[in-house]
Amino acid sequence: MKNGLRPDESVDILEEVGIVPLKIEDSVKKFDDAYGRRFFATHALSFGLPPLICDIKYNFLLYGIAHPNVKLSADVLRAFNINNALIYSSTYDDIHFIDEMGIFGTTRLIGISNGCVGKLRYLEPTELLGLPRYSPKDIQQRKTPHKNVSIVLAILAGKTKKETEAIENIICINVSNILFASGKARELNEGYKMAKSIIRTGVGFETLKKLVAATGGNPNTPETVLKEALQ
Repeated sequence: MKNGLRPDESVDILEEVGIVPLKIEDSVKKFDDAYGRRFFATHALSFGLPPLICDIKYNFLLYGIAHPNVKLSADVLRAFNINNALIYSSTYDDIHFIDEMGIFGTTRLIGISNGCVGKLRYLEPTELLGLPRYSPKDIQQRKTPHKNVSIVLAILAGKTKKETEAIENIICINVSNILFASGKARELNEGYKMAKSIIRTGVGFETLKKLVAATGGNPNTPETVLKEALQ
């Protein structure tokens, strides 16, 4: 893929493929020029900086933070006129947090709907979705980048193995948020089941190949890596 895409290229690829990577470095530099060296500790903007400096306008925001105070993040985003959003954070020990919906421990979740901040909710994905009792080790990085890529490609191709089911499940639970935000699913459980059903058809892998080709990469590379992963 190209190192960077012009805004017009990103729009064209988004319309063609339905997904596109966006480079944030230019936006971060603009923010740093205005506010750099003015703050030396966590402050309110730390809970909403990425979506606030995003160059793309959106109707609904999904925003994960690696911090327990999702309510503060919602208040910050609402103060800057983000009217529809879902903010979440997950932890397995109330010390370490990830900026995604989790498949273990507790997920903190709060929404903004038509400018109104909702109530903070605590979810237990294991119980809600009937999943095994996973731990962070089940989704940890493998020893090499190539192995990490191979696992993801196999999952997108509908070739999940027993030892990578946890990774497939965390992908599906986060996709369920997208399905909910777009009105395709009425609740998390329904979105999760839809995502699991779709991902196992291999359509995600075909979309990835289209994205690689549209961004200047070799469309045969995903197939080559996948074959190596399945041997």
